[in-house]
Amino acid sequence: MGAADRTDAERVVMLREAFGLWRGEPLAGLAGAWVERTRHSWGQQWIEAVPAWSEAELRVGNPAGVIGMLNGLVAEHPLVEPLTVALMRALHAAGRSPEALACFADL
Repeated sequence: MGAADRTDAERVVMLREAFGLWRGEPLAGLAGAWVERTRHSWGQQWIEAVPAWSEAELRVGNPAGVIGMLNGLVAEHPLVEPLTVALMRALHAAGRSPEALACFADL
């Protein structure tokens, strides 16, 4: 069964599990050009997966479950627009539209 064949609830479970497996910096304690490229690539893939997880959580009615993580990621990566968009959508879905508008203004 491919990702497109899964329900939103199944996607949420899989993405929560995947995020739960992420621990700290990839390849911590190792050095070298390949390690740096790989670490950066894996970090980018993780950040790119966050909006998909957030959208799935919103579709199953759990906006509050993503706001904390998204707040931290937006603070850490303020120029990554998909993270800010995901945060804005979650805030709006949670009934916090003024905060969502503030995120838009900050971006």
